[in-house]
Amino acid sequence: MNILSFLGKHKFTLGLFLYLFVIAYFQLHFSGAQKFENIIISLNALSLIVILHFISKCRRIPAMILNVLFVILITVEAYYGFFFKSIITVGIVASVMEATTDEAVFVIKEFALKFLILFCMALFLVFQSSKELKNTKISVKWGVMFLFIYLMIAFPLYVFRRVKKDEFFAGIYRDSPVLAVQIALSQKCPLMYGQVSSFVAYYGEKFQMDRYPQHVRKLPEGVFTNEQAVLPEKIFFVIGESACRNYMSSYGYVAQTTPFLDSLLQVSPGMLQYEGISPANITRNAVRLLLSFATPMNMRPFFTQKNLVELANDAGYQTIWISNQSNFGWHSNFASLIASVAHDSYFAGQEEVAIIDDLTLIPVLQEKYRKNTKQFFVIHLMGSHFDYADRSDEIDKIFFPDEDKFSKYNRSIHHTDRVMREIYHAINDNDSTSILFYVSDHGQCFEFLGSGFLNNTLTQFEVPMVVINQTQLNVDSIVNKYYLPGKTWINTLCSINILAELMGYSFTDEFVAHIREQGKYIYNVDSQVYSYEDLEQKSLK
Repeated sequence: MNILSFLGKHKFTLGLFLYLFVIAYFQLHFSGAQKFENIIISLNALSLIVILHFISKCRRIPAMILNVLFVILITVEAYYGFFFKSIITVGIVASVMEATTDEAVFVIKEFALKFLILFCMALFLVFQSSKELKNTKISVKWGVMFLFIYLMIAFPLYVFRRVKKDEFFAGIYRDSPVLAVQIALSQKCPLMYGQVSSFVAYYGEKFQMDRYPQHVRKLPEGVFTNEQAVLPEKIFFVIGESACRNYMSSYGYVAQTTPFLDSLLQVSPGMLQYEGISPANITRNAVRLLLSFATPMNMRPFFTQKNLVELANDAGYQTIWISNQSNFGWHSNFASLIASVAHDSYFAGQEEVAIIDDLTLIPVLQEKYRKNTKQFFVIHLMGSHFDYADRSDEIDKIFFPDEDKFSKYNRSIHHTDRVMREIYHAINDNDSTSILFYVSDHGQCFEFLGSGFLNNTLTQFEVPMVVINQTQLNVDSIVNKYYLPGKTWINTLCSINILAELMGYSFTDEFVAHIREQGKYIYNVDSQVYSYEDLEQKSLK
């Protein structure tokens, strides 16, 4: 009878506990089931009830403010847990903080109603539970004791044991203790603690980024200059956005989304095409892996070793960065750090405008092109970033008139193909030896209309890797060095190595083997490394 009476007095608190349990279950189970996950989830949910108990004992106004903050944080957790089946990660925090205005508006329009429903549900449960807890006779000291054991003893012991047993985690801990603790929290205490620690880790990373200009970066061991190399006069590195090769007709897609590349494949011996996989599934991580010697297993070389633009500078190229993405405020990310060392840079997104067509970059390219001058261009497109409908025009709509998400995506791929054609013509209008190298930063998860999700959707990683070679250099032989034995795909992580070799750099066999080995892995949005082959196997289940 006493138990029934207790449950009756705390029915909303019990309901909130179950709600928190379900949220964390969706986050952990679908992100990758863990041993003892039900115990982990129960302890996490109970600790939040204890925190709410503390809040309920505060004065009225502070308690209301803290309760609303509690509701907001829980609603964010619920939203990602239920709709994306994901924990809150540093990558997700970065994507939110570094989103452009039009990206933010799209997300708000797309998901506001769902968020509002979850907010109201959490608001009701939290405030009703807070009333119950305020009147409970349970002593606060028991809650203090529980939290102390949970957060100050049990969790540090878990981190210590993992550092001792997990070599990769130990490496993260050595380079960035804050990130290591965040990863551990997101797995053992995902609700609230993982989210807050993700913000802390993100700002720790921002602090490191702010010091980027002061870093003295060197060539890594195993990389040296080849003074005898014959260099192309022009190199164009085109970084696409959210392009999945499975939706390109040049890769066999049924709809003709890439008529220009299709035609070039038929007539040009210099047209080379590879099945790329992206080393990461969000732009900020993919870009730093494409443009530096950082690897999924070791991100530190981004700060300590020369990036691709610095290699081009040292090789005697005039470096020009042309981007259709932003370079201000929160957008001062890894791409803009690398762009800052270029001789010349242009960002179409310097003003907060809704949509800028990638085709508007072509006149900028033509203006900055100099005959008889060694030049290295990085051209960063908006490509197929959501909202897909905004990444095309009426010409593309003629070929794909339907309004479903796949037709809109097809239009965006078709539009990028037109951009590639214009870049190609701009090159051919001038007489010079040149190489055009195109990869996309990552692909797409069409279920959620984006990327950066912790699931087995391989389309987030399946990207194009295209080379248009107008030189006598054997580019194919360079690329082939980075294939894993028996694999048809190649990790675009090796892009910096391929382009560096085209600029006159050479690599020892050991360094090539190291990069090839790193090509087995991808860096996921939870800041952890996964075997791509394992993801392939899971996707088949």
